[in-house]
Amino acid sequence: MTREEVVERAPLDLVVVQFPGDVPGDRLAPELRRLAEFGTIRIIDIAFVRKEDDGTVITFEIGERAGEDTYEALDQVVQAVDGLIGESDLMEIGEELEPGTTAGVLLWENTWASEVRRIVAEAGGQVAYAERIPGAVVRAVEAAAI
Repeated sequence: MTREEVVERAPLDLVVVQFPGDVPGDRLAPELRRLAEFGTIRIIDIAFVRKEDDGTVITFEIGERAGEDTYEALDQVVQAVDGLIGESDLMEIGEELEPGTTAGVLLWENTWASEVRRIVAEAGGQVAYAERIPGAVVRAVEAAAI
């Protein structure tokens, strides 16, 4: 890909969700699909990592779980597989998982921000700072303020 071919993207989020056992893709897929259809996000890539009870880390893609409804449901929401989540990323994430758990590793584009980004750029502006504050942190601050 040349510099001229680089696609303008809205901000991306890499989200790791850990579950005991398998990822409940059949339950997650409808909500991810809804967010994509409304133009809120665009799923760029998705991969999985599992930490076995003995500490062994394994990685896999949706295609490797053909016939498993929970994973096939997620295959229908991926809008572009750019391969931006690499094997080394997955192995590093896997080392941090609790034994006996599986994580879905999702990379999505915050397409809701595209128009704001365009307007800011046209006005000569630029993002000077941005930070994602986890919900747990917000709840803790709110609870401390009460």
